[in-house]
Amino acid sequence: RHCPPARRPTCGRQSLTAAKPAAGPPRGAQDPDAAKDDSPPPPTDEALDAMGIRDLRKYIRGAGGSTDGCVEIGDLRARAKEVRDGAAASAAAAAAAAAKAVD
Repeated sequence: RHCPPARRPTCGRQSLTAAKPAAGPPRGAQDPDAAKDDSPPPPTDEALDAMGIRDLRKYIRGAGGSTDGCVEIGDLRARAKEVRDGAAASAAAAAAAAAKAVD
């Protein structure tokens, strides 16, 4: 069904001269430190102890660790704590390096 010539500007079809949406900032132009501030704090020992096997594996892999060699849930909890502590140490080192670069 086509619109009659007199009604074309008001029919449901998009005109060829429609305004383009305003361009936002280019992708990747956002402050990289802003994403770090939004991340949740690392889980506490109690939170890790309350996690099940599936959640522990998901947390470890999500943090960049490996579950290789983890046979029991105690192994997974220990690995999760290692990954958490290693991530916190590397984040602190990165923050110190960024602060030094600003000076």
